[in-house]
Amino acid sequence: MGGVISAGAELRPGKHRPVRLAPSLLSPPEGAIEFINHRLCEKINRLNDLKHQVEVRKRRLEELQLQHDSKHESFAAVSRHWQQEGGIRRLENRLEKARMKVEEAEHVTGLYRQLKAHLQEQSLTAETQLDALEAEILRLHHELHALQAMNTEAQATRDATREQLQLQEDSVYRDRYMWELKLTELKKQAEERRAQNERAERRVRPEGWVRGTHPGQQTQESWLPAPLLLSTLPRGGCVLAEGGGGGRAVALGGSNPPPPRQEVVRRFLAQGDTFQQLEQLTTQNEEALVQLREEEEVLQAELQGLTYSGEARVTGAQRLLEELRAHLRQEETRRAAAKGQLDKVTRVLLMAKAGVEHLARKVQHIPLVSEQAGSPLAQRPLGPQTDPAVCPRPALPGMATRGPLGHALG
Repeated sequence: MGGVISAGAELRPGKHRPVRLAPSLLSPPEGAIEFINHRLCEKINRLNDLKHQVEVRKRRLEELQLQHDSKHESFAAVSRHWQQEGGIRRLENRLEKARMKVEEAEHVTGLYRQLKAHLQEQSLTAETQLDALEAEILRLHHELHALQAMNTEAQATRDATREQLQLQEDSVYRDRYMWELKLTELKKQAEERRAQNERAERRVRPEGWVRGTHPGQQTQESWLPAPLLLSTLPRGGCVLAEGGGGGRAVALGGSNPPPPRQEVVRRFLAQGDTFQQLEQLTTQNEEALVQLREEEEVLQAELQGLTYSGEARVTGAQRLLEELRAHLRQEETRRAAAKGQLDKVTRVLLMAKAGVEHLARKVQHIPLVSEQAGSPLAQRPLGPQTDPAVCPRPALPGMATRGPLGHALG
């Protein structure tokens, strides 16, 4: 039996065929043994075939495991590369953002420093400007008070001049009225005396005679006959002729009253002189009145000029004072706005300073000189989150980590 197994084991699996003997040719014990041997050979052959398949599948499994390991390593390398590239890009982005923030902070800081210097310079000059404006306002106040005093004096002078002029006008009108009354009274007296003289002459002169000047006498008046007087009458003369109870004026040169009436004529002539003197006085008074009126007009024009000039100066001073007050209010508003802006800028500068210090604390661990091939990413050391030796390697999507036998590993 052993020889049969050994002989059957030498056969290659799949090539020997079991030989069946006819039961009639074999004896019963031998036939059973042969049958058992035959069955044994079949089992051995099947076992060898299964072992061969196991070996072939093991080799295939090893090849597949090698391929899987190589692909897994390649995928892991690619993943590490992608992770490194992503980390590099993230670091570059963070570094670029930090640089942009630092540059922006430096730019804003420079602008705020310039603004602060400008505001400080303005604050230094604003005090001087305010002092100058206050001095100018005080000077204008004094000038305004002086102009107001001058205006008050001018108004008082104007009122006094008006009162004096009114008094002079009243005096002139009163004197003129008195002169006119006196002149009217004197004229009335002269008319009355002339009428009395005429009545007296009519009583004493001959009928048909008139008073006139003899041709041979230039100064002495006498009573002459009317025809003779008319024949010797010079051109432009005047004579008073009376007849038939009425009197009429005749153009003759003059007349002499009769000797009893010389006193009346003298008085009449004296009244004429008085009338002439009154007329001269009236003319002089009218001339003086005209002169006074001219002086009044001149004084009124001067007063109006002074009033207008004083009012114009006062108005100009008030306008200038209002402008300076408005300018002062504007400057005070600007100073308050500049002060508020300075406070705001100071707060912003403090905030910017705090932000810059915060950014500086965040980027202070970044070296300024590259350590590996001039790469900017080598300036920052790898932390626990970026170190591939510490950080677990993520698996690719749809791919599980398997062991050498193809089973999923935890």
